[in-house]
Amino acid sequence: MTPAEYGEIGWEFTDERCAYNFLDTAGKGVVRVAFAPGLRRQALTIRAPDWIGAQLWVDGEPVPVPCERDWGPLCEEHVTWLDDRFVHAEVGGLWSHPLYDPVKMDLLGDVRGLLIWDTAERVRHLHLPAPDEAWTSPILLRRGDSWRVYPDGEAYRADRPDRTLPIPR
Repeated sequence: MTPAEYGEIGWEFTDERCAYNFLDTAGKGVVRVAFAPGLRRQALTIRAPDWIGAQLWVDGEPVPVPCERDWGPLCEEHVTWLDDRFVHAEVGGLWSHPLYDPVKMDLLGDVRGLLIWDTAERVRHLHLPAPDEAWTSPILLRRGDSWRVYPDGEAYRADRPDRTLPIPR
């Protein structure tokens, strides 16, 4: 479907490439779609009312996301396209991470990892913070032939990535 077709069936747009709708009349379950920059690819997330995270599909294909038996999928429902090939989302559930703070009010946890889906190769890349890294709101950016992982907005503004990773060819 195109963005216009989503609009025609009543989806609400948060910007020109992201839309959402509810699964139920109570508004507790949410379906979101994010279009790649070229508008030919789309990532769809579904968060059911009794899940703390979301399932992910890209171009109609399910992406394996980390899950927890009692809580469901551990993927954030908002995804970001880096380009027309790679899409990424935060993943939570890292409750055993040494820097996890149980006082923070976030069911997915305050320490996050990154799930990157390669649409060309249909491969998932899962990057988790090391024991001394506190990725609270990780930012992934492309710089040349590598990805830079920033643990949060402050590190991004100071250009202090925690990791630099080669981009798969």
